[in-house]
Order: sequence, then C-alpha cells, then structure tokens
Amino acid sequence: MNGNQVQEESFGAVEFRNYTAGAGKTIYASMVVDHLRIRAKRQKENIGVACIYLNHKDAGNQTPDKLLSGLWRQLVRGRDIGSLAKEIYEEHFEERTPPLSEEVVQVLRSSFNHFSKIYFIVDAVHEYPEDKRNFDIRAREEDLQIYVDTQIDLSPRLSKHVHPQHSLRGDIHDKINSGTVDGMFLLAKLHIESLSTKNTITGVREALKHLPKNLHDSYDIAMQRIEAQNEEDRKTAHSALTWVANAKRPLTVSEITVALAIEPDAQRLDEDNILDIEIILAVCAGLVIADEELDVVRLVHYTTQEYLDSIQAEQFPDAHTDTKESSHNALR
Repeated sequence: MNGNQVQEESFGAVEFRNYTAGAGKTIYASMVVDHLRIRAKRQKENIGVACIYLNHKDAGNQTPDKLLSGLWRQLVRGRDIGSLAKEIYEEHFEERTPPLSEEVVQVLRSSFNHFSKIYFIVDAVHEYPEDKRNFDIRAREEDLQIYVDTQIDLSPRLSKHVHPQHSLRGDIHDKINSGTVDGMFLLAKLHIESLSTKNTITGVREALKHLPKNLHDSYDIAMQRIEAQNEEDRKTAHSALTWVANAKRPLTVSEITVALAIEPDAQRLDEDNILDIEIILAVCAGLVIADEELDVVRLVHYTTQEYLDSIQAEQFPDAHTDTKESSHNALR
C-alpha cells in the first residue's frame, strides 16, 4: 500500500488492518497521521487527529487512563482545555489522587465538540495485553438513579405527577433501571424525555409499559413525537435537525437561531423571527442539546447522526433544500 492510499472513513467507523511483522505498520500509521493533519491544515477543515503507538515493552505503563489522556492532550493542544478538565485537575491535585477512569473519559469527550470529525489512529494493537483491549464503560446503577431522580424533579409535568403518587417515582426507577437502558445514560435521557410529555399519571404508567430497549426504537419514538406536533413546531424541528446534522462544524447557539429565522424566500433577516434556543431544543424532542460551556448546539449522540442520515431523505426531504436557500439568502 503506498503512502497516498488512505481510505476515507465516516465518523464513528473503525478500520482494522493486519500486517505481518516488520511490514512497516508504524511507518504507515505515521504517514496516515501526517496525511490527515496536512489535509486538515491545507483545506482548513476542523478535523481532530490523535494517535497512540503501543509497545509491548511498555504495556505496564500504557494504561487505558494514560492512553486516553494522551489522546485528549493531542486534541486540545493549542486550545482552551475547558473548565471540566480544570475542575478535575484541581480536585485531584489537592487530594493527591489520580482521576477516575470515568473522569478521564468525560474530559476526552468534552473536547469532541471542537471538531466536525475526529480520527484516532492506534498502532500495534496486537502488542497490547489482550485482557486490557476491551474498555467497557457503563453507567453505574446508583448514578442512573441519581440522574433519573434529578430529571424527574426538573420536569414540570413529571414532578407534578410523582407528588401525589409517590409509588410512581419508584415505578419509573424500576422500569428504567431494570434492563431497558443497559447502563446507558442516553437511553435513560430519551425515556425521561418521552415520559415528560405525558399529561396524566395514567399516561405515564402506560408509557412505562412500552419503553424501548434500544436506541433506534427510542429515536423512532422521538421522531413520532416531533411529527405529532403542530405544523410550525414540526417545521422548526425538521429545519433544526437538518442544520445541526449537516453542518461541517458545531453551530453556535446564535448561528442556529439566526439560521432558523431566515425564511427560504426572505430578502433579509427579520430579527423578530428569531426563536429562543429553549423552544428549538423543546421541539426537537431531546435529539438536539446545547452545550453551555462551549456555546454550541449538537446532536445528543453520534448514533443520532447515523439515525438521521438513514431517515432524512424520507422523513423530511424538503428541509435540506430550505436550508440551502436560507444560506444563500443570508449571504446576500
């Protein structure tokens, strides 16, 4: 394989290549890293590139936490490290303790919003101890309970429903934590979003009987809620999802509100047509979130991108055309 033959992979994809010993794996990995960084710089693409070179002689020192920390340091080089990293550092510096694995993962993920795409290149996986290659990250049951409790209290409808019916809170916990979320905060979030739309206690209890057990079905339910809204809210949701899913980089809160305010046939921006970001988030049924720290909006998870890509042409075919027209009008 020559140095220019670098296979393009979509975000979230994983590519494995096997070579015989001495075939130049490390050199090839270095060439891939250089190619991606040079391409990003030349084309001014907002791409993150980070690499790991594993070595069986240094396996004892190359712990998962240190490897993930190394990826994070490469991504934030020359950038603001963010308040989360500073808080965790100060806490453990004072206590003279290493950060928890979950904290390392949180800090790494907090850097993802800076990029439209990220490439991780890992060289010589076969040299890493087999018992350390799998790094399974799941939410602990007690963490999920705290999260669900907090979300119930923050929801105007759910908090009212559980007040006269104390057993309802326990039923929500039992259903969500009894295997429907499989250690995933994202599924718990989507379940709470769905339950929060119910107007009655009976409605909540009925919904608890039919909570989906996988992300695709949860996304289907979220889309059903979007489609069941009035025409104006449904159109806003379609446009917002299209803008966020197809943007080359994360959009700021100001950019998404202005983008949605520009009508396809408008000659100029009508500032009275600008929506509050909370309205935009509400009509998107939990599929779009705002990152207050970075002042950007993004899809709730990378799997949301995959889901929207699969349904976009059929579910809201005109939204993409409308966003193009709005973009042209904004540039006039």
